[in-house]
Amino acid sequence: MRHLSYLVAIAVLVAGAYYGKLLYDRDLAIAKAKESPGLRASAKRFEEKARLFLVLTAASRPHKFVGASDLVAVTLAATGVRHIARIVKETPELVKMSLQDGRELEVRPDQIKKREKLPANAWSDQQRAAIEKKTRELTDPSALELFHVAFDAFEVGLPEDGARLLERALAHPAGGAIVDVYGTGDLEVLHRAQERLAAAARAGGVESPTFVSRPDPRPRENPVGPDTSRPSTTTPEPSTKTPDVEPDEPPRMLTDLEKLQADRHWQDAQAAYKKGVDLYRVGFKGITSIEKKSLKDAEAELTKARGFLDQLPRDLGTANSTCDEFNAKVNEILRAVKKQRAATGS
Repeated sequence: MRHLSYLVAIAVLVAGAYYGKLLYDRDLAIAKAKESPGLRASAKRFEEKARLFLVLTAASRPHKFVGASDLVAVTLAATGVRHIARIVKETPELVKMSLQDGRELEVRPDQIKKREKLPANAWSDQQRAAIEKKTRELTDPSALELFHVAFDAFEVGLPEDGARLLERALAHPAGGAIVDVYGTGDLEVLHRAQERLAAAARAGGVESPTFVSRPDPRPRENPVGPDTSRPSTTTPEPSTKTPDVEPDEPPRMLTDLEKLQADRHWQDAQAAYKKGVDLYRVGFKGITSIEKKSLKDAEAELTKARGFLDQLPRDLGTANSTCDEFNAKVNEILRAVKKQRAATGS
């Protein structure tokens, strides 16, 4: 028995040592992974995407019915209208209800035809069905339209549906317009995260990111040398030592993106677009006279931006994708402005 107990003790020690080594190897692998540049880059990308989602949903406010367990369905006797509500106050003479559209309704108990308590998830199921219906009804949905439906989903307590729709909106060819209109803070970081989502949505991701320029490796065909057309008026001093003269490098040829950015029409289009976006932000609701005028001016500026883009050369080389993406943003916000003006009569 003593020998058996010794063997058991040795086996336990060996097993413990082996398990300890496994834990050590695991911790070492985790530590090495944390030092990996690839892992750090991935973490940074996730952080930027999270910041993008946070900024774009910061203004959302959860509906007062989200998570409520005391909702009731009340059918009024006079009209037969069925309301989903929360009972705020109830006495033998009066029932005060808070409706889902924010209104408060006061009725006498005898004016209520039917009243039933709703299951805890009934309201959220109804809202999910409404969000799905809104999404289906969007024919050729624009980025901003998808974003607005996503925003609604967040407000009615459907974060998974909202995140899915938001990612779809940002991956839209004109998804950058969402950042331009609703983004705050470091817009460069937000645009970088949005461009990665758009690139992932494209087949194979073959297009270059919008704001990344690549140096053109082609040498200039006719390099420009020093100007020898004008004779020198000074006499060079003799030197006993032959200087080490390095050959002049030919001037670097501008990339297609740099040529585009230097084009006056491109610059004018950028300026008009920025004015249009700022005016759209001011006049989004289209209720007051100032807001209606802002929407009208926004349409004028965005139309000017599109006109400037039409004057650019047809073939911009490797800058074609940059121009196409910007043109999509202009058309996206112009479409939203026209739609808002028609809806508000401005």
